[in-house]
Amino acid sequence: MQSMKFPFHYDDDHPLILNEETKKDGKIRYCRVCIQRVRGPNYSCKNCSYYVVHKSCGEPPSEIQHPLHPEHTLKINTTIQGHWTKCDGGCGEYWECYIYNCSRCNFKLHQDCALLPPTIKTESHDHPLTLLRRSLSFTCDACGEERKCMSYFCFTCSFRVHTQCALFPLTLTITSHNHPLSLNLIKNSPQLNQSENQQICPLCYKKVNTKYKCYYCSSCDFVAHPHCAAKIYNKNEAFDPEFKDDQPILPHDLLGRDESSDTLAQIANKINTPEKGKAEIVTEIKHICHEHNLKLAVDELENNEKCNGCTQYLSSPYYCCLQCKFCLHKSCADLPQKKLHPLHKHPLTLLPNIFPECYGVLKCAACDRRCNGFVYNCESCNFNLDVPCSLIPKKVTHEGHEHPLFVTYIRSRVRYMDSCNSCGERVPATISCGDCGFKIGFCCATLPLTIKYEPYEKPFILSYSVEDDSGEYYCDICEEKRNRMHWFYYCEDIFFAAHTKCIMGKYHDA
Repeated sequence: MQSMKFPFHYDDDHPLILNEETKKDGKIRYCRVCIQRVRGPNYSCKNCSYYVVHKSCGEPPSEIQHPLHPEHTLKINTTIQGHWTKCDGGCGEYWECYIYNCSRCNFKLHQDCALLPPTIKTESHDHPLTLLRRSLSFTCDACGEERKCMSYFCFTCSFRVHTQCALFPLTLTITSHNHPLSLNLIKNSPQLNQSENQQICPLCYKKVNTKYKCYYCSSCDFVAHPHCAAKIYNKNEAFDPEFKDDQPILPHDLLGRDESSDTLAQIANKINTPEKGKAEIVTEIKHICHEHNLKLAVDELENNEKCNGCTQYLSSPYYCCLQCKFCLHKSCADLPQKKLHPLHKHPLTLLPNIFPECYGVLKCAACDRRCNGFVYNCESCNFNLDVPCSLIPKKVTHEGHEHPLFVTYIRSRVRYMDSCNSCGERVPATISCGDCGFKIGFCCATLPLTIKYEPYEKPFILSYSVEDDSGEYYCDICEEKRNRMHWFYYCEDIFFAAHTKCIMGKYHDA
């Protein structure tokens, strides 16, 4: 093996061992260099069970000649840990991996693009494909995207695809769907509903071009872009077509249901309703997060009291403690103990706020607010969702936008975050429109529709368009200008307008 530094690894303290074949322990591993499934010879770390690289990726040539840059020799650069680099003419995308680059011209090729095999035979096409090592603009016959890059070409039927698209498997599963997905044309699937709403990819929430192949579910109306379904963070690592008879697609206790019916509350008292067919009314509960019993209340509170579960202002019905100021919305008391959410691939467990020292430390991964109430948590990933964000489903209808909105994945790095159209700030997660690209951050998506602001008695309404045509819009709290395109709170009776953050507080916790 060459003396070189492996990416994202502590080489000095963690020795790497050469394995002639992949471990047969049922676990699926991906190469830390090329992000592809590891099969055959590989290097692995004795101390880091997750760290594996292909033998070929661990022993690349130190320099190459490539037709995309014939003027100079390209030398490997392995000192790129933590840096995203764009491939010039190979795939055209950003990756954290080894690169071959020309120091004179700053030309870069990702390792897997630089070392592509000249011919391949894939399961998604009937004939051998030949690599065209020239960067030319073309529309891919697999995904329908136009890009200037290298391609694989079929001389038998003139089929031409991006180098990544050539490797799409015929069958795969993703963490957010219970059934296997097949790569094919939608028009060849009579089971799928061809309505407009069903042609939006549930992974990126953009429209699917049905003229090209996509991943679809033969059991239900589910269609996804090939690039979206094949991404490493969407793949279900518990599934492999080679072992599909032996391995479940999802954990057995979560198949066929979205969440557990168990709650953290126990019934202490209830009454039976005299009307036939109506459920019994639970009038008193004992909740794990509070020492006293909580009684059901239906009257509106005069003071601006908050729910200790979701930290939102109380509204009827709710449970309250007669001995101290502890209250829970009925909906918060009935929250399931476990649930799945489209923002995370593992089941989440509801944790009550029984650790006061965590206040100000735990943050919701979706809205970046402090979690000082109940939180849904994934212990293995240190992932947290506050209650308001956890209640947002995959598909949302919001008064602030005319089209359906869909939950998108979390972006942990600030530079790749989307901007929220309702406040203008960069946010880790959004609900997005597949029709027009409109995006709302989770912080704005969970804003209450009405709110009270002292010292005024009148309620303030969440507004999505400016209150008049004056052209001059200010916040009556901070007295700074308001962006006419951003949401705000407004009380028409007293002609009072304010930024959402000025009423809600800096962290939307007020």
